[in-house]
Amino acid sequence: ERRAFFRYGNWCYGGFLDMDHKVNLAELPHVLRKFQQQQGKLEYMFECEPSKFPESLPFTKPMQHLGMATALIEEEVGKSEEILTKLNEYHESRGLSTWINQETGQQYFELECVPQNQEHYKDVDILASKVYFQEVICIIVYFKGSFYVTLSASVDDQPLLDMSFPDVSSKGRGFQIFSYNHREFKKLMLWQSERSVWETANRAVLERKRREAEERASRESVERETEFDADKTVKRTQQTMMKRLDVIDTEPGGENKSAEPMEPEQKNKSPLSRNSLSRNSLEMKQQGSF
Repeated sequence: ERRAFFRYGNWCYGGFLDMDHKVNLAELPHVLRKFQQQQGKLEYMFECEPSKFPESLPFTKPMQHLGMATALIEEEVGKSEEILTKLNEYHESRGLSTWINQETGQQYFELECVPQNQEHYKDVDILASKVYFQEVICIIVYFKGSFYVTLSASVDDQPLLDMSFPDVSSKGRGFQIFSYNHREFKKLMLWQSERSVWETANRAVLERKRREAEERASRESVERETEFDADKTVKRTQQTMMKRLDVIDTEPGGENKSAEPMEPEQKNKSPLSRNSLSRNSLEMKQQGSF
């Protein structure tokens, strides 16, 4: 059981969640999805911006520091565009792979912090944030002394429902963009992941859609079977009523007035003689079955 805090705009919620996943980068997408599944356990706390959080709240300092780090990341990532463009052109001129500009979903930034100056996060396992800038989503994850950053397009996203987070656990080629002489921040790196950082999230989404499709197909199958059974019941009821009407119209010891004359071969196929059928129908009629 872990204590959790969730902020959407200025609305803040908190509580305790059961987290059975290991807290590491590779499990990050699953941890946050587990968080979403249990969000009903979180209770409304208050409404205010992080700068006005109560000092006694253990999440206050991490959230306030995240706001400062987010502003720095936005500025530094914006400044890196010119440097990365020149590096990409240099790779092209040398006939090298231009992985920096490839739209494969494999690139992410890492803002590495100075380890001994991270007292704000000493009790924090994972801190994740999504910031929406018109058509761009900036995702920032803090884990063990580093901020991991991805930029992606925002297409028909529902911010409150979207819990897809990238897998930034693998590192291939990398490039150091900036280094800092700063008390808290050390350097900004661009990494190429071994696979798309969204691969895990996409698999999870596809698996969820597959389960939903199976559940929907199962419900529809049950509904069809129920309708079929109901239809058969109606038909059996109609057939029974027709037989009962035929029996009612039969007079004792006589012929059925409403029925057409039966052919000899049809009489042979009947399990009851016409007289016995008439006697049975009289007995049933007298007992009040109709």
